[in-house]
Amino acid sequence: MDAFGFLVPSSQDLPVLGVVFDTCSFPQGDKTILTVMYGGHRYQPTTPIELEEICKFSLSKTLGINEEPHRKSVQILKDCIPQYTVGHNGRVNAIDEIISKESLPIIVTGASYKGVSVNDCVLNGIRSAENLLAR
Repeated sequence: MDAFGFLVPSSQDLPVLGVVFDTCSFPQGDKTILTVMYGGHRYQPTTPIELEEICKFSLSKTLGINEEPHRKSVQILKDCIPQYTVGHNGRVNAIDEIISKESLPIIVTGASYKGVSVNDCVLNGIRSAENLLAR
């Protein structure tokens, strides 16, 4: 498969957020390495063994993978991706307006404010630097 992975829409009846096809970006010979993401508002605290079963079920249902993995690792990373709530953009815009209006010597940027993806963070870092240089 020639792809980066996929995200699971919340409308689908799957407990995972998505799957990254690591070896499509970083080939490992004849090995296939997948990262299964589970969490967010769907997260129900569980044991690593139960998480492994959830991941295997999801891989079976989405990709038809039913083989037992040769190697596996379950990592639980809490609070690693911001989960914006309704009204988040409005609050961030209000903060930016106050900073601008009061000429405060601060710039607010990063995954917690203006986008969680690496692309968002890079773009907002560039915009923040340009804003700082323009002052």
